[in-house]
Amino acid sequence: MNAPLRIIGREVPQLDAPDKARGRALYAGDMRLPGMVHGAILRSPHAHALIVSIDVSRARQVPGVHAVVTGADCPKQYINYGPAYSDRHPLAVDRVRFVGEEVAAVAADTPEQAAAALDLIDVRYRVLPSAGSVGEALLADAPEIHQRAGLPRNIAQHTEALFGPVNEGFEQAAFVIDGSFEHGITVPVCLETNSVVALYDAAGDDLSIWAPTQAPFFVRKELAHLMGLPAERVHVRSVAIGGGFGGKSQSPEPVAVAALLARAAGRPVRLMLRSEEHTSELQSLAYLVCRLLLE
Repeated sequence: MNAPLRIIGREVPQLDAPDKARGRALYAGDMRLPGMVHGAILRSPHAHALIVSIDVSRARQVPGVHAVVTGADCPKQYINYGPAYSDRHPLAVDRVRFVGEEVAAVAADTPEQAAAALDLIDVRYRVLPSAGSVGEALLADAPEIHQRAGLPRNIAQHTEALFGPVNEGFEQAAFVIDGSFEHGITVPVCLETNSVVALYDAAGDDLSIWAPTQAPFFVRKELAHLMGLPAERVHVRSVAIGGGFGGKSQSPEPVAVAALLARAAGRPVRLMLRSEEHTSELQSLAYLVCRLLLE
């Protein structure tokens, strides 16, 4: 006689529901570590530009500032290092390729001090032409956004999918409509933005991360790659997630920036994106996905 099913076909309570309902769930914003400081990111105002120079000297003089990092302080590895077209660093190195790309970051005693320091970072850009649509990017004389040898101009990935006798379907169709169609970008605007607490132990060369990530093993592998650490030296703990919907499955940029700041400051760092930063970050990801699908 088969044992009765314990899960399938039965009502099963959500395991974390009581803690969330009673305010006991631990989110990244609730964490307090001894000596913890606050991180903030300076972002590009341009869609495409060369970075001529970055002067952080005044930012370092702001009271309460413990670290200022730029692309010059980053390892030379790329984010999402698997695909051949990956050429993005945690902080932009020589150029920016979209509005909102991470350029520099600050860690300070308070969020207000960090914001004040960002205002004093002097970045000089040489603005370059940019493509504002898929059609513009595919033109023969379109500005080349990614400088990678052996890749077609502005095409990151090409996928062709054919299902069934397509030509017969057109011949039998009552109507054939030919045109270009666009779908508005859908962004999962979670109540909790992407956030992270990073702690770097210089003595043991260990990195500990607390983040509302939906993919802790991906974050662990990516951070080990970006920081030049063995995977066993990177410890990722997924805390309570205040809404994800896929938007927190792969978010290495804020996590990597927090890790860089923690290593530079010698203190634990909490980095919480503002709502407008979170939306911009997800829109950039959604735009990339839509572009790949269209191509």
